Amino acid sequence: MDRLSEIRARCDAAKAQKEKGDSITAACIAWSIVINDVPYLLEEVKQARAERDHIKLSNDGLCVSHDNLYARLREATARAKKAEAERDTYKVSLQNMRFAYVNKNIPPHQFEVEALKETDALIGKLEGA
Repeated sequence: MDRLSEIRARCDAAKAQKEKGDSITAACIAWSIVINDVPYLLEEVKQARAERDHIKLSNDGLCVSHDNLYARLREATARAKKAEAERDTYKVSLQNMRFAYVNKNIPPHQFEVEALKETDALIGKLEGA
């Protein structure tokens, strides 16, 4: 039998003695509970409150962590949108450079031919992204 069960049993015994009309025995049992068990019960309450406060702090920490993760997600989304816009700008620039090389009147040099191949490959990668 644990301590709380013992205290409950003594309380029930005090009630039973009082119902029988034996107020002196009931008072003695009640006084015994006050002297012996109230300090224990107060300590139990103190521990329960400490546990509750710990759980509350943990929960508050989780809320802060959740808010922090949400802020980081917003920042990452903004960076991703900025990177997409930058990628689209590069894609348009590459397409414009390719158009300029392809549509010039003089034959291209070898380095221009290589640059066109690399540009076509980059444009393909950018379109696939």
